[in-house]
Amino acid sequence: MTSFPRKRESRTPLNTVRVLGQCEVLDPCLRRGDIEGDVIPTYAGIQNTAKRGPGREASDGDFRNHKPDITVCMRTMAIATVLVKSIHTIWKEEPMMRRFVAVLSVGLLFISAMFADDTKRKVENFTLEDYTGARHSLTDYKSSKAIVLMFIATQCPVSNAYNERMAKLYEDYKSKGVAFIGINSNKQESVEEIKKHSKENNFGFPVLKDWKNVIADKLEASVTPEIYVLNSNFEVLYHGRIDDSQREARITSKDLREALDAILAGKAVEVTETKAFGCTIKRVK
Repeated sequence: MTSFPRKRESRTPLNTVRVLGQCEVLDPCLRRGDIEGDVIPTYAGIQNTAKRGPGREASDGDFRNHKPDITVCMRTMAIATVLVKSIHTIWKEEPMMRRFVAVLSVGLLFISAMFADDTKRKVENFTLEDYTGARHSLTDYKSSKAIVLMFIATQCPVSNAYNERMAKLYEDYKSKGVAFIGINSNKQESVEEIKKHSKENNFGFPVLKDWKNVIADKLEASVTPEIYVLNSNFEVLYHGRIDDSQREARITSKDLREALDAILAGKAVEVTETKAFGCTIKRVK
Protein backbone atom coordinates (compact mmCIF):
# COMPACT_ATOMS: atom_id res chain seq x y z
CA MET A 1 0.00 0.00 0.00
CA THR A 2 1.33 3.41 -0.94
CA SER A 3 1.77 5.76 1.97
CA PHE A 4 1.78 9.50 1.68
CA PRO A 5 3.75 11.80 3.93
CA ARG A 6 1.65 13.69 6.41
CA LYS A 7 1.52 17.42 5.93
CA ARG A 8 3.14 19.10 8.87
CA GLU A 9 0.93 21.66 10.52
CA SER A 10 2.29 25.20 10.53
CA ARG A 11 1.99 27.04 13.79
CA THR A 12 2.87 30.59 14.77
CA PRO A 13 5.92 30.60 17.08
CA LEU A 14 5.27 32.06 20.50
CA ASN A 15 8.53 33.96 20.93
CA THR A 16 9.63 37.11 19.18
CA VAL A 17 12.57 36.48 16.85
CA ARG A 18 14.38 39.30 15.10
CA VAL A 19 16.70 39.00 12.10
CA LEU A 20 18.80 42.15 11.93
CA GLY A 21 15.87 44.10 13.36
CA GLN A 22 13.54 43.49 10.43
CA CYS A 23 11.83 40.08 10.13
CA GLU A 24 9.72 39.35 13.17
CA VAL A 25 7.75 36.40 14.43
CA LEU A 26 5.25 37.91 16.83
CA ASP A 27 4.25 36.75 20.29
CA PRO A 28 0.46 36.48 20.56
CA CYS A 29 0.40 35.95 24.33
CA LEU A 30 -1.46 38.35 26.62
CA ARG A 31 -1.59 38.38 30.40
CA ARG A 32 -4.66 36.67 31.82
CA GLY A 33 -7.36 39.15 32.75
CA ASP A 34 -6.09 42.04 30.63
CA ILE A 35 -8.83 41.65 28.05
CA GLU A 36 -12.56 41.15 28.23
CA GLY A 37 -15.37 40.41 25.81
CA ASP A 38 -14.91 40.70 22.03
CA VAL A 39 -11.25 41.61 22.35
CA ILE A 40 -8.16 40.78 20.34
CA PRO A 41 -4.54 41.95 20.39
CA THR A 42 -3.09 43.32 17.16
CA TYR A 43 0.20 44.23 15.50
CA ALA A 44 0.94 46.38 12.47
CA GLY A 45 -0.03 44.42 9.40
CA ILE A 46 -2.54 42.11 11.10
CA GLN A 47 -6.08 42.07 9.75
CA ASN A 48 -7.59 39.85 12.43
CA THR A 49 -11.32 39.14 12.47
CA ALA A 50 -11.21 36.44 15.17
CA LYS A 51 -14.08 36.54 17.66
CA ARG A 52 -13.62 35.75 21.28
CA GLY A 53 -16.07 35.34 24.12
CA PRO A 54 -15.67 36.76 27.63
CA GLY A 55 -12.69 35.36 29.50
CA ARG A 56 -11.07 33.64 26.53
CA GLU A 57 -7.36 34.31 26.21
CA ALA A 58 -5.52 35.03 22.97
CA SER A 59 -4.05 32.03 21.19
CA ASP A 60 -1.63 31.65 18.33
CA GLY A 61 -4.56 30.50 16.19
CA ASP A 62 -5.88 34.07 16.35
CA PHE A 63 -2.81 35.29 14.48
CA ARG A 64 -3.02 33.23 11.31
CA ASN A 65 -3.67 36.36 9.23
CA HIS A 66 -0.40 38.02 10.21
CA LYS A 67 1.27 39.37 7.08
CA PRO A 68 4.93 40.35 7.57
CA ASP A 69 6.58 42.86 5.26
CA ILE A 70 7.91 40.33 2.75
CA THR A 71 10.01 42.86 0.83
CA VAL A 72 11.83 44.04 3.95
CA CYS A 73 12.30 40.50 5.24
CA MET A 74 13.68 39.22 1.94
CA ARG A 75 16.00 42.21 1.63
CA THR A 76 17.33 41.75 5.15
CA MET A 77 17.73 38.01 4.76
CA ALA A 78 19.64 38.59 1.52
CA ILE A 79 22.07 40.86 3.38
CA ALA A 80 22.49 38.28 6.13
CA THR A 81 23.10 35.53 3.55
CA VAL A 82 25.78 37.57 1.76
CA LEU A 83 27.43 38.31 5.09
CA VAL A 84 27.59 34.64 6.13
CA LYS A 85 28.78 33.40 2.73
CA SER A 86 31.42 36.11 2.48
CA ILE A 87 32.83 35.31 5.91
CA HIS A 88 32.89 31.59 5.11
CA THR A 89 34.66 32.12 1.78
CA ILE A 90 37.25 34.55 3.06
CA TRP A 91 37.98 32.43 6.10
CA LYS A 92 39.02 29.54 3.86
CA GLU A 93 41.44 31.72 1.89
CA GLU A 94 44.92 32.82 2.90
CA PRO A 95 45.31 33.87 6.53
CA MET A 96 46.13 37.42 5.36
CA MET A 97 42.61 37.75 3.99
CA ARG A 98 41.00 37.04 7.31
CA ARG A 99 41.58 40.58 8.49
CA PHE A 100 38.93 41.68 6.01
CA VAL A 101 36.25 39.73 7.84
CA ALA A 102 35.69 42.33 10.55
CA VAL A 103 35.58 45.21 8.07
CA LEU A 104 33.19 43.34 5.79
CA SER A 105 30.90 42.46 8.70
CA VAL A 106 30.69 46.05 9.90
CA GLY A 107 30.08 47.30 6.36
CA LEU A 108 27.23 44.93 5.64
CA LEU A 109 25.60 45.55 9.00
CA PHE A 110 25.77 49.28 8.26
CA ILE A 111 24.00 48.67 4.94
CA SER A 112 21.34 46.69 6.79
CA ALA A 113 20.81 49.60 9.17
CA MET A 114 20.36 51.91 6.18
CA PHE A 115 17.65 49.63 4.81
CA ALA A 116 15.94 49.65 8.19
CA ASP A 117 15.78 53.46 8.21
CA ASP A 118 14.20 53.42 4.75
CA THR A 119 11.29 51.27 5.90
CA LYS A 120 9.68 53.86 8.20
CA ARG A 121 5.97 53.83 7.48
CA LYS A 122 4.26 57.01 6.30
CA VAL A 123 0.58 57.91 6.52
CA GLU A 124 -1.08 59.67 3.60
CA ASN A 125 -3.06 62.85 4.21
CA PHE A 126 -6.77 62.34 4.79
CA THR A 127 -9.83 64.45 5.59
CA LEU A 128 -12.70 63.47 7.89
CA GLU A 129 -15.54 65.32 9.62
CA ASP A 130 -16.08 65.57 13.36
CA TYR A 131 -19.51 65.32 15.01
CA THR A 132 -20.18 69.05 14.35
CA GLY A 133 -19.57 68.64 10.62
CA ALA A 134 -16.22 70.47 10.71
CA ARG A 135 -13.62 68.98 8.36
CA HIS A 136 -10.19 68.00 9.67
CA SER A 137 -7.21 67.12 7.47
CA LEU A 138 -3.97 65.62 8.67
CA THR A 139 -2.16 68.58 7.08
CA ASP A 140 -3.98 70.90 9.52
CA TYR A 141 -1.74 69.48 12.25
CA LYS A 142 1.55 69.53 10.35
CA SER A 143 3.06 72.15 12.65
CA SER A 144 2.59 69.89 15.69
CA LYS A 145 5.60 68.25 17.32
CA ALA A 146 3.67 64.98 17.30
CA ILE A 147 0.26 63.84 16.08
CA VAL A 148 -1.57 61.14 18.04
CA LEU A 149 -4.22 59.23 16.10
CA MET A 150 -6.47 57.24 18.43
CA PHE A 151 -8.96 54.70 17.08
CA ILE A 152 -11.67 54.67 19.74
CA ALA A 153 -15.26 53.53 20.23
CA THR A 154 -18.40 54.48 22.15
CA GLN A 155 -19.59 50.95 22.99
CA CYS A 156 -16.36 49.00 23.51
CA PRO A 157 -15.71 48.31 27.22
CA VAL A 158 -11.95 48.33 26.70
CA SER A 159 -11.95 51.66 24.87
CA ASN A 160 -14.28 53.10 27.52
CA ALA A 161 -11.89 51.95 30.24
CA TYR A 162 -9.37 54.36 28.69
CA ASN A 163 -11.67 57.40 28.42
CA GLU A 164 -10.23 59.17 31.46
CA ARG A 165 -6.68 58.28 30.48
CA MET A 166 -7.17 59.62 26.96
CA ALA A 167 -8.66 62.88 28.28
CA LYS A 168 -5.76 63.22 30.75
CA LEU A 169 -3.16 62.58 28.02
CA TYR A 170 -4.67 65.36 25.93
CA GLU A 171 -4.63 67.80 28.86
CA ASP A 172 -1.04 66.91 29.77
CA TYR A 173 0.42 67.28 26.27
CA LYS A 174 -1.73 69.85 24.42
CA SER A 175 0.42 72.77 25.64
CA LYS A 176 3.57 70.93 24.55
CA GLY A 177 2.69 70.96 20.86
CA VAL A 178 1.14 67.48 20.64
CA ALA A 179 -2.11 67.10 18.68
CA PHE A 180 -4.65 64.39 19.53
CA ILE A 181 -7.23 63.14 17.04
CA GLY A 182 -9.85 60.53 17.87
CA ILE A 183 -11.17 58.37 15.02
CA ASN A 184 -14.35 56.30 15.18
CA SER A 185 -14.54 53.64 12.45
CA ASN A 186 -17.30 51.44 13.87
CA LYS A 187 -20.17 51.14 11.40
CA GLN A 188 -22.89 50.91 14.08
CA GLU A 189 -21.84 54.00 16.10
CA SER A 190 -23.60 57.13 14.84
CA VAL A 191 -22.37 60.72 14.79
CA GLU A 192 -24.95 61.65 17.43
CA GLU A 193 -23.68 58.84 19.66
CA ILE A 194 -20.09 60.02 19.17
CA LYS A 195 -21.10 63.56 20.12
CA LYS A 196 -22.82 62.43 23.31
CA HIS A 197 -19.93 60.13 24.23
CA SER A 198 -17.32 62.88 23.68
CA LYS A 199 -19.19 65.39 25.83
CA GLU A 200 -19.88 62.90 28.64
CA ASN A 201 -16.18 62.04 28.84
CA ASN A 202 -14.90 65.62 28.49
CA PHE A 203 -12.83 64.93 25.39
CA GLY A 204 -11.00 68.11 24.47
CA PHE A 205 -9.73 66.57 21.23
CA PRO A 206 -11.84 66.15 18.08
CA VAL A 207 -13.37 62.76 17.31
CA LEU A 208 -13.75 62.15 13.58
CA LYS A 209 -16.17 59.75 11.91
CA ASP A 210 -14.46 57.32 9.55
CA TRP A 211 -17.34 56.31 7.31
CA LYS A 212 -16.95 52.86 5.75
CA ASN A 213 -13.73 52.43 7.82
CA VAL A 214 -11.62 53.85 4.97
CA ILE A 215 -8.87 55.25 7.21
CA ALA A 216 -8.89 52.21 9.48
CA ASP A 217 -8.30 50.06 6.41
CA LYS A 218 -5.47 52.28 5.13
CA LEU A 219 -3.68 52.22 8.49
CA GLU A 220 -4.60 48.56 9.09
CA ALA A 221 -6.10 49.44 12.47
CA SER A 222 -7.88 46.45 14.01
CA VAL A 223 -9.06 47.31 17.53
CA THR A 224 -10.14 50.09 19.84
CA PRO A 225 -8.19 51.65 21.36
CA GLU A 226 -5.27 51.58 18.93
CA ILE A 227 -2.68 54.36 18.67
CA TYR A 228 -0.50 55.81 15.90
CA VAL A 229 1.98 58.58 16.73
CA LEU A 230 3.21 60.57 13.74
CA ASN A 231 5.85 63.25 13.24
CA SER A 232 5.34 66.38 11.11
CA ASN A 233 6.17 64.34 8.00
CA PHE A 234 3.39 61.88 8.94
CA GLU A 235 5.87 59.08 9.57
CA VAL A 236 4.79 56.55 12.19
CA LEU A 237 7.07 56.83 15.22
CA TYR A 238 4.97 54.65 17.51
CA HIS A 239 2.10 52.19 17.00
CA GLY A 240 0.23 50.09 19.52
CA ARG A 241 -1.36 50.41 22.94
CA ILE A 242 -1.75 53.31 25.36
CA ASP A 243 -0.34 51.24 28.20
CA ASP A 244 -0.12 47.57 29.09
CA SER A 245 -3.33 46.97 31.03
CA GLN A 246 -7.01 47.79 30.81
CA ARG A 247 -7.01 47.94 34.61
CA GLU A 248 -5.13 50.99 35.84
CA ALA A 249 -3.96 49.22 38.98
CA ARG A 250 -2.03 46.72 36.87
CA ILE A 251 -0.21 49.17 34.58
CA THR A 252 3.55 48.58 34.46
CA SER A 253 4.41 50.33 31.18
CA LYS A 254 3.01 53.67 30.00
CA ASP A 255 4.04 53.17 26.40
CA LEU A 256 2.33 56.16 24.77
CA ARG A 257 3.59 58.62 27.38
CA GLU A 258 7.11 57.25 27.06
CA ALA A 259 7.00 57.63 23.28
CA LEU A 260 5.73 61.22 23.48
CA ASP A 261 8.30 62.18 26.12
CA ALA A 262 11.10 60.83 23.93
CA ILE A 263 9.85 62.75 20.89
CA LEU A 264 9.55 66.01 22.83
CA ALA A 265 13.07 65.51 24.21
CA GLY A 266 14.42 65.09 20.68
CA LYS A 267 15.27 61.44 21.25
CA ALA A 268 14.44 58.34 19.25
CA VAL A 269 11.47 56.31 20.48
CA GLU A 270 12.95 53.15 22.00
CA VAL A 271 9.85 50.97 21.71
CA THR A 272 8.15 51.76 18.41
CA GLU A 273 5.71 48.82 18.31
CA THR A 274 3.58 47.28 21.06
CA LYS A 275 0.53 45.03 21.20
CA ALA A 276 -2.73 46.94 20.92
CA PHE A 277 -5.67 45.18 22.54
CA GLY A 278 -9.34 46.01 22.54
CA CYS A 279 -12.63 45.36 20.76
CA THR A 280 -12.49 44.61 17.06
CA ILE A 281 -13.40 47.49 14.78
CA LYS A 282 -16.83 46.69 13.34
CA ARG A 283 -16.22 47.15 9.63
CA VAL A 284 -18.58 47.53 6.69
CA LYS A 285 -18.59 44.17 4.90
